[in-house]
Amino acid sequence: MLRFLPPVVFAVVVAAVFLTALPREFVLDGRLIVADQDYLQPGVPLSRLLTGSYWGEQPLDALYRPLTMLSYWVEKNVLGFEQAWPFAAVNAVLHLGVTLLLWRLSWCWTGSRSAAFITGLLFAAHPIATEIVPNLVGRADLLALGFALLALLAWERGGPGQGRPWSWAAVAGLCMLVGFFSKESVIVMPAVMLLRDLVRFGKAVPWRQWLALAAVGSAALAWRMWVVAGFGPTTGLLDVTNPIAHADLPGQWMTAIGVWARYVRLMFWPQWMSVLYNFNEIPLIDSPLNVWFLSGLILLALALGITIVCWRPRLRRTRLGAAAALGLTMMLLGWFLVSNLVLVIGTNMGDRLMYLPLAGLCIALGAAAAAVGRPRLTITAALLLAVALAWRTHVRCEVWRDQLSLRRSCVRDAPRNATGLLEYAKLIFPDDPQEAMRLIERAGQILEPLDPSLKAAMWTNEAVLYMELAQAAGDKNDPSTWDSAKLARARQLLEYVVSLESQPGPRYERWLHRNRWLENHGRQAPQRYGFWDAHVNLGILEQIQGDHAKAAEQFRIAIQMEPTQASIYDKLARSLSQVGDLPGAVEALEHAVRLQPNLRGDWSALAKARSVLGRHEQALDAADQVLKLKDDQQAGELLLAIYVDWLNAASKAGDQATIQRIIDMAARRHRIRIAPPPAREVVNP
Repeated sequence: MLRFLPPVVFAVVVAAVFLTALPREFVLDGRLIVADQDYLQPGVPLSRLLTGSYWGEQPLDALYRPLTMLSYWVEKNVLGFEQAWPFAAVNAVLHLGVTLLLWRLSWCWTGSRSAAFITGLLFAAHPIATEIVPNLVGRADLLALGFALLALLAWERGGPGQGRPWSWAAVAGLCMLVGFFSKESVIVMPAVMLLRDLVRFGKAVPWRQWLALAAVGSAALAWRMWVVAGFGPTTGLLDVTNPIAHADLPGQWMTAIGVWARYVRLMFWPQWMSVLYNFNEIPLIDSPLNVWFLSGLILLALALGITIVCWRPRLRRTRLGAAAALGLTMMLLGWFLVSNLVLVIGTNMGDRLMYLPLAGLCIALGAAAAAVGRPRLTITAALLLAVALAWRTHVRCEVWRDQLSLRRSCVRDAPRNATGLLEYAKLIFPDDPQEAMRLIERAGQILEPLDPSLKAAMWTNEAVLYMELAQAAGDKNDPSTWDSAKLARARQLLEYVVSLESQPGPRYERWLHRNRWLENHGRQAPQRYGFWDAHVNLGILEQIQGDHAKAAEQFRIAIQMEPTQASIYDKLARSLSQVGDLPGAVEALEHAVRLQPNLRGDWSALAKARSVLGRHEQALDAADQVLKLKDDQQAGELLLAIYVDWLNAASKAGDQATIQRIIDMAARRHRIRIAPPPAREVVNP
């Protein structure tokens, strides 16, 4: 009976901590990757999902996680999840599954039930999981670590003299592949498997199995490299998200070691946590006397020293010593992969990056507790610690409830993070415009050392806020009542951003590099360099002031800079229709729905515009797409209006054959019964 008590305890902890604080809306990367992801929309073929970037059509980083994306696709398109909380609930169940696998692995390695229980309990309750469970993109970490632990457990079943070694090796290899294509961080786990074999078998390590596993792993790595090469140069701005990328080598290493000190604090005393650590929350370290660098150096030396001691023959021959050595090795390898010491990643620090290292640390702590030899005392202490951790985790989950809570926490927990200040300013602007403008000024001061081209987004956001402030001063539906001074300030900021297009900078160099790659690979490349979002907002300003011809000109410039944004074509179509260029509007709408096939409003507008131009069959094709996306009364009325318009045109021309064809098509294609128009009365003059 006691054997099944730990899983019940873990389930209670996970349910009490996470299922009582599920998010109410998509936030942060969850909005970008789950809610708005191009590849997850209805009608998109799975081939794009399995060969595309984790970020969709615009690769911010060279990330390829097809099985993680497949899990989202199943939930959205098969299970019909539309809100954020079901995705987070699935994450909570997966976190429980990972906890159970870690508990079982710890039991297998240590042979101690108390060690395994402490391992699972600390892992289940630790606040690092708040960056994994309510943060929907933590799915990648959950799947990767879960399948890596399954691989380790399967590998335990295979080996010399254990029966059917090749079948278990195949299971382990398959699980490792699934984990690798969920998140690349599990690439360190085969090293842990090899060390475990050396501890168990010594010279009798099953090298043939390892050769087979290495061959499969090499093929998987080669496939990933080939797919990622197809993304081309990425568009992420590491100056803001990871300043370490642009530091010199000593600065890179010192800052990375300083971040290790922050990670150790996070794992042992998770009081200080933040969703983002963007520029300039963690300043670059340029002196070896920096407190964070010295602390990190001491803590790293201590961790390496303890690990080396655990690997000494006298300790590693004991099950508890070997388990502690393997756990600490897992922790250090997991950290090293995301440390920016050798491989520069997309962020300088992220709490969720410690999910895998935390698993290794918990195994080591469980083994150390069992080595004390007083199970009642250690389990009691672990339970008390778990209660404190669970409370901290539950409180931290509230941060992920909604966008406002998240952005407020960014400003509170990371006050020197310019990105967090800007995003929070946009959210609070309608209710507190003065505070929003103050936050934007603070962000500008933080970003001052960066190249002006990298601050364009800040000024564009400020201009948008001025436009919203101008609107709030008058009648929302009457632009003539808006505050003209604030609109003028918005125009001034946007025109300044546009003026930066003539000044080469780091952003221009990246744009040029990516464009060359796109052209060399036969891809659609932007025709000119610039800040397309500034031109879009200038176009919106022109629309507000009633000059739709100038608005269309700005939108066309934006399209030359960013030809893959469906929203720009939508705005262009609206302006062209206002100036009477209906064929141009139709062409713009066709571009929009080609880029984003789930735009129901654009399909509807396209159907109406084609009908006005007399392209009734094409209008019906567009109306069919509206019907496919949502079969409701509005779609039915649209179809009927097109048929009636077509019928009236044919009746006016006296084309009886076309009239009959329309009536037959309506009945056959859409089951709509249309009565023929009354015959015209011919009057003899």
